[in-house]
Amino acid sequence: MLTYYREGSREGEEEAVRIMARRLLAETITPRDLTSWAYRFITWDGTPLAEQFVGLEIAYDILDSGYGGREDSGTLEDVGADVIAEAHRLIGETAIGHG
Repeated sequence: MLTYYREGSREGEEEAVRIMARRLLAETITPRDLTSWAYRFITWDGTPLAEQFVGLEIAYDILDSGYGGREDSGTLEDVGADVIAEAHRLIGETAIGHG
């Protein structure tokens, strides 16, 4: 049975975030694909489940812009690892023992 979510509903947004997190963990999208999607379609005003992904998109942008050159800002790989860890957390898995 399919569940119908009213367009723009919080429940629909939450399910969409979980689906995208599963796609990331299935390696059908990249960490940057997930954060870009969350930033564009969920935004800060959407479900709190997406907040970490939206924030990590901003971290990607900072690193891409060259402003992330400070030692404490991390690398693109660090941000990608954070995205994957958040996806695991979101769908109820631990990042331990996963790729």
